[in-house]
Amino acid sequence: MKKIILFLSLTVCTNLFAITVDDLGYKSIFRTFYPNMFYVSMEDNDYDGNELPKAGIKETKKEYLALMYPVEQYKNANHEDRYLVLIKKREIDKDSYMIINGKWKKIDSNTYNFSDTCHTCSSAKADIYIFKKSVNNKYDLVSRTSLNFSPPSAYGDLDLNIKGLGDRIVKTGINEVGFFDDSFSNTNYGVTDNLLYLIRLNESKISGYSIDLSSGTNDGRYGDDNSPLSYEYSSVYKTLESPTSQVYPVEMRFKGDVFNEKTGKIENYNKIKSFKYNPMKDKYELISETDY
Repeated sequence: MKKIILFLSLTVCTNLFAITVDDLGYKSIFRTFYPNMFYVSMEDNDYDGNELPKAGIKETKKEYLALMYPVEQYKNANHEDRYLVLIKKREIDKDSYMIINGKWKKIDSNTYNFSDTCHTCSSAKADIYIFKKSVNNKYDLVSRTSLNFSPPSAYGDLDLNIKGLGDRIVKTGINEVGFFDDSFSNTNYGVTDNLLYLIRLNESKISGYSIDLSSGTNDGRYGDDNSPLSYEYSSVYKTLESPTSQVYPVEMRFKGDVFNEKTGKIENYNKIKSFKYNPMKDKYELISETDY
């Protein structure tokens, strides 16, 4: 199988914040959590999320375009209503270059561009906030991520899908829930792989983990899915509830075929893999792999 570097889990400490907002509209969220926001004029407005509420923010001497996604409601482990807010942050700058006398020269610009656009660039970050509704119909902050929380990303952007979160919630442990996301895709020389990412919405600690590649194909290399040289695999996945596990294992069931780098052949990829959380390393590790 094509090798890919899995992104290390990023865990956030949360303790908690005595923060209450009047509502979960974009004005309340931006004015509460990003008080030093500024207006951003992008040189090119053809980018994913342009239609979302947004503002420029400064963090750790860098500038970002912050975009707020629609609020998603879900039930926590105690079947209480919770509200999740996702703010995506893409690094921006005003650096602009042009060729003058045969050399690249930096020039002043009044508009912004995204800083990184190569396929390995991963400068995008995200803020996740969890709220609960208070008795006076305001919203109390339950938990939030740290400034360095960064789900899988490429081309200076990240793919994290929270749409329909309420129907995607799974039990990730005895006292916690979370959700899977496999929207991050990496394509290189016609080979495309998707990564399975798990976010655990523990209300004392929000954490994200790369589990394994969830699907892949090399159809783009040959332009024909009927080619004997092409392969494709997919998977279904779930957590395995267990009364003896504080954090539940993850099971992935694969089907299809894949190129085996060891044998140099395309082989059936009908396997069941199990992953167990290692609290000492703060990551999920493969503990079993069987054919079916």
